[in-house]
Amino acid sequence: MRRVRKLADKAASLPERDADVAFFGFFAYAVGEAAARHAYAEVPAEATMWEDGREPSPVGRESAAALDALLVRAQRARAVRQDIDTRALIALMVGTARAAEHVDPATRGRLLDIVFDGLRASPAGAYARAEETHSEEKYS
Repeated sequence: MRRVRKLADKAASLPERDADVAFFGFFAYAVGEAAARHAYAEVPAEATMWEDGREPSPVGRESAAALDALLVRAQRARAVRQDIDTRALIALMVGTARAAEHVDPATRGRLLDIVFDGLRASPAGAYARAEETHSEEKYS
């Protein structure tokens, strides 16, 4: 629980101005902690409802609320795409953190660049455009 508290406190302490810097900086911090501790990837998962219906711990709920605040501020600043919610963000953080535990720092940086490019707001979702293209090709 101490790690979950640390994550929640860090997210809650970030300033509201420079929402994009705070959001992406926090994401990188959480992934860096995972790589350093080789067990930290589970921490963001404590902030979401489990598949078996278990509720998050009180600290997990605080962590989710702090992540949600960071996400909403970054979305309002148009730094992060609108079609991601806190639950999806947590899942993405957990996956990225797990991957970071198994790569060197340079590769971790490239992974973060790729994830951040996918999280950034764009005029229209590339995934949606790709789906449309593939659907058209599939049935042509």
